[in-house]
Amino acid sequence: YFYPVVGVSWTQAKKYCDWLTEKLNLQKTDKDQNVDNSQGADNQGAEDKAAAMGYRLPTEAEWEYAALAMVGTQSLDFVQDTQRVYPWGDGLSLRGKEGEWKGKHLANFKRAPGNYKGLPGESNSSAPTTPVYHYPANDFGLYDMGGNVSEWVSDIYRPLSFQDFDDFNPIRRDDTLDPERDYDQNNSLINNRARVYKGASWKDCAYWAKVGTRRFLDQDSSTATIGFRYAMSSMGGDEK
Repeated sequence: YFYPVVGVSWTQAKKYCDWLTEKLNLQKTDKDQNVDNSQGADNQGAEDKAAAMGYRLPTEAEWEYAALAMVGTQSLDFVQDTQRVYPWGDGLSLRGKEGEWKGKHLANFKRAPGNYKGLPGESNSSAPTTPVYHYPANDFGLYDMGGNVSEWVSDIYRPLSFQDFDDFNPIRRDDTLDPERDYDQNNSLINNRARVYKGASWKDCAYWAKVGTRRFLDQDSSTATIGFRYAMSSMGGDEK
């Protein structure tokens, strides 16, 4: 089993993504120098695209899209027929409705105030980080989008976004349109070092497992409840 990383700051997570990108580029360069160009053309093309895009933290909008995983729930006229609040099922249910998970909690989160162990039984017991494959994946095949550890995203934090954002792949890279100087830095925690993190952790109640919830922390701070996952932009290509 594998456990999620915790105790890593936003800055460290970003540096890891940069390091991973650099490593990928070095591997590609070494392969270019040692492999005949006439061989492995398909793999080479994939590596070229990966090296060009690099690894990074997902944006808040990307994280929410991946967590909701609204695949197979959209009609031909682009209407969603499922109201999904958590990364699973529909509605506000926190437990499985069928199969081996019927009646069992679907994520690792705090069950009630002051209660980290829930009811007796493995699937109902909240504890510091469970193996990443312990609970069911969402419809995109992604694990722990609704619990276990919270996750950093790339955006800086601002209380409101709807007035500033384009509705196509929104992201807040900096303080454009909502500058840091507009906030009282003597009495406010909102500045350009505040970074968004998403999702519930083993220490959080179910409220934070709702995909739309968001919190923030200084980019150089770390806790035992926040980790990260990296992303890569798709450049498209020919399908076979």
